[in-house]
Amino acid sequence: MASASPQLSKSSFLRGWQCPKSLYFSAFEPDVPGSLPPGQAALMDAGRRVGLLARRLFHGGEAVVSVDSTSAAARTRILAAGGAPAIFEALLDSGDGLRAAVDILARGRRGWRLIEVKSSTSVKDEHLPDVAFQLHVARAAGLDVESVEVLHLNSDYVRRGDLDLPALFRSEEVTDRAEALLGEVADVAVRLRRMLQAGGRPEIDIGPHCRRPRDCDCLDVCWQDVPAGSVMEIAHLTWEKKFHLYDQGIRLIDQVPPDLPMPADSRRHVTAVQAGAPLIDRAGLRAFLGELAFPVFLLDFETVAPAIPLWDGTRPYQQVPFQYSLHVLRAVEAEPEHSGFLAEAGPDPRPALLASLLPATAASGSILAFHMPFELGVLRRLAEAFPDVGGEIEMRLPRMEDLIRPFRRWHYWLPEMGGSFSIKSVAPALAPDLSYAQLEIADGLAAARAFEGLLAGPSAEAAARLRSSLEAYCKMDTLAMVRVLQAIWREAGGSSAPQTGDQS
Repeated sequence: MASASPQLSKSSFLRGWQCPKSLYFSAFEPDVPGSLPPGQAALMDAGRRVGLLARRLFHGGEAVVSVDSTSAAARTRILAAGGAPAIFEALLDSGDGLRAAVDILARGRRGWRLIEVKSSTSVKDEHLPDVAFQLHVARAAGLDVESVEVLHLNSDYVRRGDLDLPALFRSEEVTDRAEALLGEVADVAVRLRRMLQAGGRPEIDIGPHCRRPRDCDCLDVCWQDVPAGSVMEIAHLTWEKKFHLYDQGIRLIDQVPPDLPMPADSRRHVTAVQAGAPLIDRAGLRAFLGELAFPVFLLDFETVAPAIPLWDGTRPYQQVPFQYSLHVLRAVEAEPEHSGFLAEAGPDPRPALLASLLPATAASGSILAFHMPFELGVLRRLAEAFPDVGGEIEMRLPRMEDLIRPFRRWHYWLPEMGGSFSIKSVAPALAPDLSYAQLEIADGLAAARAFEGLLAGPSAEAAARLRSSLEAYCKMDTLAMVRVLQAIWREAGGSSAPQTGDQS
């Protein structure tokens, strides 16, 4: 039964700001919201670590530690009245059902600085309703707010030795932008409290709000009637355009009219689905194969991108490679030769990785990656960071080729790929016997989280298991690339005579 006087916290308000139905489910049907996607969970973990670190900028600050919201609000008032220079996790109560936790309340010259700490490297639009709600509650609680600020990481900061906290963080005042949202925030807060008091599920159709600012955790319920093969799966089409079709009653790709304007790649996907047959351009496949020089090195990096840089010479969220897998094909249908590297936890992984990678790729021949810009970016950053071997790294860059290219150009498409050309979609379509399902680690984010787990110093048994899982996953990625390349060769007719690396 709904509460007669429902309370609205900041997190509840932000959930309802994105979608009131999501807030309803959270309050009355708590089994509906699913668990956080790994990406969101990782961001929340980073946010907690960054928030704790930011407190060290405010000497003499005191944290509000209480068992419930009522006592937390009372403790906040005591600290504010007692002269604390800064209050961490202050809980403000509007007196009319709104409560907001504030990361940092710091005393300014004329009043309080309301500071929201974000683990991002800039102020984002999605941060503004957050700080505006806090400002609204703070003023209702009688607090004299001098400024509203977002304290975020400085993307230009490069670690050299111990962390330089004033340089690591950057503060941006957003008072005017928060002020501009106060009227809307107040109206939405009233509507959400009325909805919670009434207890009725709001009738809200699916729409772009389901995906912005992040995927809602109620998608499994709200999207359960979206059929397989729906327009939501069309490649390279914005969510707005997908929902425009959906709302017009065009629910399936098969129903999309042939004269409906859309991007060329989206139209190719729609045409292919409606034809119900693979798209195969053998001339395009042979042209791609003809550009390769054998032996071919199929390369995949795994990287970790900590919000707080761990090693000298790195920035917040810099992709730092800690692992690679390499399969070498002397000829297209030859038995692949595998090697790899996984860093030890603790020291900067890059020097040891380079000491392994450079000899392993020293021979001439094409270096293939799947979605090459990622691997290319990793190599370029390594060349910049380690100038003593920078020239040797840069010699490999002209050898790079992208295995995704035949798929992005629609030279090879199978219905099983849907609208995605990721290796996780392409490989199972071309090599159905390959599966990531049996692996404990099945994607790059999970690999990064596993390496972070190694950095945390687990038991020897747990560390051995993590290392084994990382090695199996990374090896699977390059083995999948081998199988994809061989499938391209067979589909092209197996007639493209490969170049050899010593023909240059």
